[in-house]
Amino acid sequence: MQLWETRLKESNGLLNRYGKNGCNMDVNASPENALYEECWTTEDDARTQDFKGHVAHFNGDWTDVKALTTTFEQFRKAAVPERGTGSGRTSMITYVPRFPLISGVPPPTFWSAMEGFRVLGTYAAGERLFTVPNELPGGPRVAAGPTHWPVVVAYWPSAEELARPRDQHNRWWAEAKPLTGKWSKDASALAVVIRPARGDGDGATAAATGTSQSV
Repeated sequence: MQLWETRLKESNGLLNRYGKNGCNMDVNASPENALYEECWTTEDDARTQDFKGHVAHFNGDWTDVKALTTTFEQFRKAAVPERGTGSGRTSMITYVPRFPLISGVPPPTFWSAMEGFRVLGTYAAGERLFTVPNELPGGPRVAAGPTHWPVVVAYWPSAEELARPRDQHNRWWAEAKPLTGKWSKDASALAVVIRPARGDGDGATAAATGTSQSV
C-alpha cells in the first residue's frame, strides 16, 4: 500500500500519522455537514472567496461543471503565485468523479484548471469513500452510500510542501503523478483504479471524508 493511500485512510482526510495538520476550510459545505470548523456554504460562494493560506477540502457539486471550473480558477489565483515565490501553505484536496469524463474529453477550460494537482489515485465505483453526519446528536460520522462512479482523488501540494519534497510529512504525495492540464497527456493517469485490499471492509470508508453524497 502506498503511503498516500494509507494517509487517505486516516480520519479527517488530511490528518495523518506523520503529523501534518489537516484541512482548515471545508469548501461547498453546510454548517451541519462541515468536516472542519471553518466552511464556505453555497451562500458564501467559494468562487468569490480568497483561498490564500487555507488548506482546503473541496467536494464540489458535479452537476455544475461551470461553477466547479470557476472555483478551481479562484483557488489558483492564490495558489499559483505562491509556487512562483516558493512560499505559502495554500493547498487543496479534491475529488473528481470519473462520470463527467466517461463520454469523452472533459471541457478544456475545466481540465486546464487541474494543472499542478497530483493524482493520488482513482477509486473504483461502489466504494464507500465518504461520510455523513450521524442522526444521533453528538454521534460520530457514518459511512455514506457507495459511490456511483469511480472517483479520482487529487491534491495540490503547497509551495512550502514542494520546497521539501523529501520531508517524511510529504512522502504521501511526492511520488504521485502531477497533472499537466492537457487531457491527451493526463487521461492515462486516471486509468489505474485503486481497489480495496482484501479484508478492507468498506473499502476506503475511513479515507478522505467528503461533504456530500453527490459524487
